[in-house]
Amino acid sequence: MYNKQNIISVPVIASFDTEGRVMPLYFRYKEHGSIPVIMKTQVKYITYIQFTCECEIDNQTHQIYLIYEWGERKWCVKNMY
Repeated sequence: MYNKQNIISVPVIASFDTEGRVMPLYFRYKEHGSIPVIMKTQVKYITYIQFTCECEIDNQTHQIYLIYEWGERKWCVKNMY
């Protein structure tokens, strides 16, 4: 299991294909509204998938990690700034 320190629950808009694969498209963070993400990689674990993504906030590109927990059907983000 990943370290839950510095993890924030966030709403995410994601796409699911006909094979059941999931891909995050946007997430909402504080006052920034919907932030589009570009997925770079994904790693599947037993209870979650970790997506390495890039996004732009305040005209700066950031690498973030979006985590989708299968059992809880919950999204989280880590490494914000």
